[in-house]
Amino acid sequence: MTVIRAYQDLALDPPGWCRLAIEGVSLDEGPVEISIRRGGANRPWLGADWQEDEAWNRLEIVERTENGFTARIGPDKTVPLGGIATVALQFRAAGQPFQPGNGTRIAWPKIILPGGNSAGAVPPPPEPEPEPEPEPRILAADPPPPIEVNPDKPNLRKWLWLGPLLVLLAVGYYVWDSGMLERERPAVATGPFYDELAMREFLNAEPDGPAATAKADEFLAAGHPDLALLIYRHADRKQDAAAAYAIGRMYDPATHTKETSAFPAPDAEQAASYYRKAAEAGRADAQFALGRLLLSGATSDASGPEQGTVWLRRAADQGHAEAKESLAKLGIE
Repeated sequence: MTVIRAYQDLALDPPGWCRLAIEGVSLDEGPVEISIRRGGANRPWLGADWQEDEAWNRLEIVERTENGFTARIGPDKTVPLGGIATVALQFRAAGQPFQPGNGTRIAWPKIILPGGNSAGAVPPPPEPEPEPEPEPRILAADPPPPIEVNPDKPNLRKWLWLGPLLVLLAVGYYVWDSGMLERERPAVATGPFYDELAMREFLNAEPDGPAATAKADEFLAAGHPDLALLIYRHADRKQDAAAAYAIGRMYDPATHTKETSAFPAPDAEQAASYYRKAAEAGRADAQFALGRLLLSGATSDASGPEQGTVWLRRAADQGHAEAKESLAKLGIE
């Protein structure tokens, strides 16, 4: 079964690039091509742009493993994919026919582009600056007659109190500004901050897995699931099981929401892949989540119900209350 994970790693790549981790694809060594197709019948294939005819593009391979490889695609592909919920990806050896089974449909993640935009949003061009208006021409004229100052006139006498008032205001401001009178100073924000700059600074420090997962939890709680996902990815590469479980929850149809997930749509296959990593590391909550997901029939695994029961039992053996309750409902002691 082909499993594809699409993710962004700002610690390795500049903004606008996306990595594809592909497992279960049967291809010979050598160049690899990819086809990207969105839903709908109108211009579904992504080549230089969306087009009617099938398009294949050369992939940049960055790493090969026994079961597959990791590649990356640049802004020429990630920008058009902005706003797309799911895409079908297929792979073939360069110039060779496509072999069935070398592809699948996945949920497309949000990608941070150059300039800090996400989800493929392209910033509008700046508005042109208005041309300065011409300065008015001043024509020479006779000088105005001198103004006569007569304090006895009523229209002048009513302004004589303005001088002392200005002096009084100036003295009052000096006293206030010099600190002679106590006053509250405006508070200055000191953080913590949960924005892209804070995320970059944190990842540049190369934190370990548990520290990265804890920081990602903070970003998620602050309402930034897209930035939290990038930090979870870092922790997952450090083999932190808690991070794999957290990413699985973002994919899981049972827990996916727009407030807590960086993905526009759930993906049960991806959720099962991440849950399995955390479950095999011994996390009872991941074992329960994997068992529940497999029993639901949401994945393409034909042995899902049988395997789901096995994972529920492992979670129950660790004292997981919900796993015990689920087994009891199934009539399994």
